[in-house]
Amino acid sequence: GVLLVGVNPAPPSVAAGHYYQGRLGQRLWRRLEGLGLLDGPRPGAEDESFARAGHGLTDLVKRPTASAADLDPRELEAGVDALREKIQAWKPGLVLFAFRQAARQVLGPAVRAGKGPELDGVPTFLLSGPYAPRHEAEHIDAELRALLGGKPTTGARTQRVTQTDVA
Repeated sequence: GVLLVGVNPAPPSVAAGHYYQGRLGQRLWRRLEGLGLLDGPRPGAEDESFARAGHGLTDLVKRPTASAADLDPRELEAGVDALREKIQAWKPGLVLFAFRQAARQVLGPAVRAGKGPELDGVPTFLLSGPYAPRHEAEHIDAELRALLGGKPTTGARTQRVTQTDVA
């Protein structure tokens, strides 16, 4: 399965009790659906569809804030350690970073959209940003599809790291 990693929950997600319920989050779900990573998504509960497909979701920090800039650097550092523990326990097939800040915190400031370095023996991938030019996003999505074997990954595993950490 794929482990989708974010920075921390946003207030709209906490209010809804589901991951990625803000404007950018909804764009992310549509993108992941187009990549074949969701299994029959229900609007507002896309995270459940993602988990049903055998994938997991987590954040580096569980404390919700209006902006990730409101997080203390020590919280982020502790989150990297917690992520490594989850990876070692679950052994996902891919660690997928939804946004650049989480990937940079874990993999370093030089990380770019696309395939990244392995993390504890697991391949990593950073999606292009939500405002990336269309041609760039399509290129990165094609790279991810190739990494996933060019086929939908739904139903790959039933185990998950967490389903609804946001509450």
